[in-house]
Amino acid sequence: MGLTFVVPDIQGIPDRIDSAIKAIDIIAGDSERTVVQLGDLVNLTERDQENDLYALQRAIDEGWIRLIGNHEVPAITPLLTFPFSGSYTDSVVAAQIADDFTDGHYKAAYAVGDTLITHAGVLEGKWSFGAYDDDGNEILPATLPRSSSASDAERIINGLVDNFTTEVREPLLESIPLIRGGRDSVGGIFWADFGEHVRQSALGQFGLANCYQIVGH
Repeated sequence: MGLTFVVPDIQGIPDRIDSAIKAIDIIAGDSERTVVQLGDLVNLTERDQENDLYALQRAIDEGWIRLIGNHEVPAITPLLTFPFSGSYTDSVVAAQIADDFTDGHYKAAYAVGDTLITHAGVLEGKWSFGAYDDDGNEILPATLPRSSSASDAERIINGLVDNFTTEVREPLLESIPLIRGGRDSVGGIFWADFGEHVRQSALGQFGLANCYQIVGH
């Protein structure tokens, strides 16, 4: 199977991606490797276009698996965007990301064994795991069952992104927490924040029951 490397946010900074590639080459040597970049490969602002293009092309040349982060989201759909202005979507970088997404070169989730990799993580939320009354009757269907394996979660999450529509709000994708300037109590997979992870872990509510998670953000 070879080695799997997970690369955190690059945000268009040349030194970051150069250092990551160099470190991976040193560690992996001649071994087969899979590299998963957690999202936010680019910064997607007007002043960062040249650096963003550099980072994007290097990741493409290296054959990295690219996940969607909140910095890529505005280029893919304006419906899932920052709660504040600043994203530069009228650019070569944004067009490249949009084309690559259409061609199937971006994922929202990736599973390796019993580990799920997403940009910001799956947290406990009625909108994702469903809700039940005292008798165990389902009163809110589960978008992503809490018992999902990593591979099932990967399939469900990527299916939601591929089939996203304007008619139905999908909180697992769209929710932006208060700490990030949104209006939701729990953030979705592009927006969940470390503070939420800590709080939910303390309450014994963190994420999916049957898999580990690696997140960035």
